[in-house]
Amino acid sequence: MLKESRRVIHERIFRAYQILYHDRIDEHVEILARHAREAALGSLAVDYLDRAARKAVQVSRHSQAIVFIQEALTVLTEADAGNEGTELELRLLLRIAFNAVGNYRARLPNLDRAELLAERLGRISVIPEIMISRASVLLQLGQGRRALRMCADVHQSAHLESDLDTAIAAGYMHSRCLFYNGHIRQALTIAAETLALLEANETTCRHGGAFGSTQVMLLTQISQAHACLGNSADAISAGDAALRLASAGKRNWDIELASYGLAIAHLYSGDLEVTASVLEHALAISELEESASSIVGQLAGLLGYAYVRSGRPQQGLELCCRALEHREESYHHRNWTRLCCAALLREAGYAEQARSLAQEAATQAKRWNYPVHAAWSEVLLAELLEDTNAEHAVNHAERALRISQPLQLRPFVTRAVAIRSRVGSGTSGGPISPVKSRPYLSDLSPVHWRGNEAPTSSLISVVGFPK
Repeated sequence: MLKESRRVIHERIFRAYQILYHDRIDEHVEILARHAREAALGSLAVDYLDRAARKAVQVSRHSQAIVFIQEALTVLTEADAGNEGTELELRLLLRIAFNAVGNYRARLPNLDRAELLAERLGRISVIPEIMISRASVLLQLGQGRRALRMCADVHQSAHLESDLDTAIAAGYMHSRCLFYNGHIRQALTIAAETLALLEANETTCRHGGAFGSTQVMLLTQISQAHACLGNSADAISAGDAALRLASAGKRNWDIELASYGLAIAHLYSGDLEVTASVLEHALAISELEESASSIVGQLAGLLGYAYVRSGRPQQGLELCCRALEHREESYHHRNWTRLCCAALLREAGYAEQARSLAQEAATQAKRWNYPVHAAWSEVLLAELLEDTNAEHAVNHAERALRISQPLQLRPFVTRAVAIRSRVGSGTSGGPISPVKSRPYLSDLSPVHWRGNEAPTSSLISVVGFPK
């Protein structure tokens, strides 16, 4: 069929849908967007692609949203109409979808272009939300101090200008930046104050990113901060509240994040296995192509660890493969997955491989200045060396204490002190598992994950993430 004939047919279908479903356009906006695009309808195509993308974001289909937005940008480029206002709105939406799927590197040039357009158009009011998004990217790519300075400035300015939406968006990200940089109590204070501000005022703000519920994100942040400080009851309470709210809202992203946060609270309290069903549900959601989550590797690692702790080592090791093979752009998320898998492997009896992962995690934590990671990796290394090299175990425990005590990371302080005491008194707990000498994961059967290749039967090729 000739190109012009196809274009005409697509336009006729588009017009027919407009007439037949004029009162239910939103139900069919994806179809209308596709036919408008194929019919080369210019601004109409851009409008419907934009509407389809916004609908996709609202139901956590972020990968689908990215496709719609990029098609709309292509149409704008082809039209060469110079509609920079429309391009700016599309790029602001694109940053949301990129963040949700963990596409951090592609976000930077998109944010550069958005900032240039905002300045050119005099849209100064959107600059702060662009800066918040930029801080989010920098935080995941190992530039935590720079991200913290950026967010602190935006947060302070928003309060001085009584800009409520920006104050809430910046408050959440400011708390995250403080947390990543090891200022846990300050992070908790800022998150709690921001949550109170949100609950006391009418606002349209959705974290300045719109891909998740602001309240769920703040409660999850509060839960994680409490967990790191050893306040188990408060951590679990905030995590439960976040998950209840996320489940009521029925947004996939919120459910995934809240499930992760609740699992972290239980991980630090020593009973991660009770969250297995919650993590199973979250991981099933994240495996949906249209949901595409940036925390799938972490969810897989947590669930694997929960399986090992509940007496299902085979399933746990398979999920360990899944977590380590996940293509993760965030340095922070990637390193966190290393740590979780190191703990999993230690529990399952693979001490050598656990030590390799923990050592790499320690190196990366120091390189990118992630203090909580540094404390956890030193504790893991101390526990792994406890039975074979007492001197090195004590050295790692002392390092963990030097990191943890100033930051008041009670769970790590407690574990490090216990290791030092056991090794010093010659009462270490003996072998972790009777299967230490088994060939490394050589007996694992493949697991088939929808939309992905099955994990390999050996982790040797995936223990070391790209530096």
